[in-house]
Amino acid sequence: MDISTLLQNAILGQTPNERQQAEHELSRLAEENWVTYLGLMVQVLGDESKKTEVRMLAGLGLKNQLTSKDTLKKQQLAEKWMAVDVQAREEIKNIALSSLMTQDDRVANQAAQLVAAIADIELPRGEWSQLMHIIVENTKQEKPVNVKRASLLSIGYICETADPTNPQIAAQSNGILIAIVQGAQSSEPSTIVRKTAINALVNSLEFIAGNFEREGERNYIMQVVCEATTDKDAELQALAYGALARIMSLYYAYMGVYMEKALYGLTVTGMRSENDQVACMAVEFWSTVCEEELEIQLQREEIEGETDDLVSYNFAVVAIQDVLPTLLTLLTRQNDDPEDDDWSVAMAAGACLQLFAQNTGSHVIEPTLKFVESNLTSPNWRNKEAAVMAFGSILDGPEREQLRGLITQALPPILALMKDESLQVKETVSWCLGRIADLVVDSIDVESTLPHILEALVQGFQDHPKVSTNCCWTLINLVEQLCSAAAESESSVMSPYYGELVPRLIQISGRNDNEHSARTSAYEALSALIKQDN
Repeated sequence: MDISTLLQNAILGQTPNERQQAEHELSRLAEENWVTYLGLMVQVLGDESKKTEVRMLAGLGLKNQLTSKDTLKKQQLAEKWMAVDVQAREEIKNIALSSLMTQDDRVANQAAQLVAAIADIELPRGEWSQLMHIIVENTKQEKPVNVKRASLLSIGYICETADPTNPQIAAQSNGILIAIVQGAQSSEPSTIVRKTAINALVNSLEFIAGNFEREGERNYIMQVVCEATTDKDAELQALAYGALARIMSLYYAYMGVYMEKALYGLTVTGMRSENDQVACMAVEFWSTVCEEELEIQLQREEIEGETDDLVSYNFAVVAIQDVLPTLLTLLTRQNDDPEDDDWSVAMAAGACLQLFAQNTGSHVIEPTLKFVESNLTSPNWRNKEAAVMAFGSILDGPEREQLRGLITQALPPILALMKDESLQVKETVSWCLGRIADLVVDSIDVESTLPHILEALVQGFQDHPKVSTNCCWTLINLVEQLCSAAAESESSVMSPYYGELVPRLIQISGRNDNEHSARTSAYEALSALIKQDN
């Protein structure tokens, strides 16, 4: 039985036994005569007359003989490959490269992975020096779309696995960059090619560090990516914003001039996009800005000073007036279904707002309070939920003294929303209460405010599991924060409420299900109460 038939039986066999027998024969052939196996498999991959599935399996089987997730096995396979006769290796590589040119995208995808697997072995050893020249030629504008796409895909795979610190790999950076820019630039007529190129760029950014240090090359890279953010294709826009976020993460120190000239305006425009994917990725850019500036601040504190390598441009503070109002508005773009926990624009905006608060401190208070005041009593559930989310998101960062007064004012209307008809509103209110208890517990007056919070929690215990779980988390925070100061006394500020809290928690812990961890959370809250009572 020839190898094509074995491959066909392995993937398209009528019975499990037929498929297993074919897989066994393929494994036996690979063990008995590895080089012959490689040669036969690559011939099938390059044979346009074979079925797509058969060619794909041949490419996958060949790739799996050359790489492994296990570091030791990967090294052994690499040495085994390099021991193969040079002529045999060249033939396999040539067929792999020619398979990038097939009209069948699925086969080309597999060929791209195979090219990358071989490159991962040979490039660090100074071999296959002509590869990047071939790839660059394949990505020229006059080449067919399928060839450009597959070649760029192979670059993305190469950069995904290779070591950017290896000098032999770093020496390929010019070729990598030329191919990517050829595919990503606005003059490229194919959107699919531009998307593939932007993806490859993201994977290559660590490899082209030397290029990025040179102003002329850096300017062109930034121009190409910024142009992609304004394309009519939403998916390309989203990929470009993702690339900008990755660039900000790796090359913050170079971003000053680009922020001033383009990125402030472009990213705010992206955040306002009606396309959720675009808006999320534009928000992600600002989350990355805040993360980088927080990291710089942390490092400066550790070394007690500012160095040339640790300069913060305070992009987030400068952008507060433009970015924050847009970010707050995005909090109203929640998922319609309360049971839908998929990442949404509102979730991205909430996460970003928390980072803004940590990064800029009290600068977030004024614009956020305006938003909260305008929306907290709205008849629209989206506005109410967004207002509570906004308030809860800024509790870690600003001065506690400022927050205490704000919480005192905001708590009554927020607590009232625990009786709202909307599950989303109640879930966020219970989360916000947990944040207050965790981060600014000294804003809670144990005589006048604590009873009302506990009343709201008891009510929430009986609500939807999402609300109940958050209420248990809030109670745990209250117990840990309020009772720690009274650890050595005979009773704590929480003791008078045990009589009502404990039976409620026992009731929840007796649930038949553990939906949204409601039962587990009840046990944890009970444990916290018992621990403090002993």
